[in-house]
Amino acid sequence: MAWRPLGWPAAGTTRCTFAQAKGRQHDNLRVLDQLNWTAQGIKNFRDTTQRADEFSKLVQSSGGRVRELLWTVGEYDIVCVADFPDDEAGVAALVRVGSAGNIRSIDSDEMAGIIGRAG
Repeated sequence: MAWRPLGWPAAGTTRCTFAQAKGRQHDNLRVLDQLNWTAQGIKNFRDTTQRADEFSKLVQSSGGRVRELLWTVGEYDIVCVADFPDDEAGVAALVRVGSAGNIRSIDSDEMAGIIGRAG
């Protein structure tokens, strides 16, 4: 497998190559996202399993699959591992979930740094 970490402090994205039937190969995007609840997310903690189900359906509708979704204690509140068919599907799903306001994976300073490096 070829790994391509983006190096985000609170989230990482990797590219993996998987063998497919009949010897063909295709690229999938495997995302490991370490998430923290926002103030809104912790206020609405009782809905977290429902939101997780909705996220899984969103990932499936984009052609992907949630491999693991874990609630944790410590530096991060949630850890998710998901596969997507390509970069655009993965980023679109994560942005859509983030826009709901319940979780964050990077803060605005980190995003400003990413935007600055992208040019």
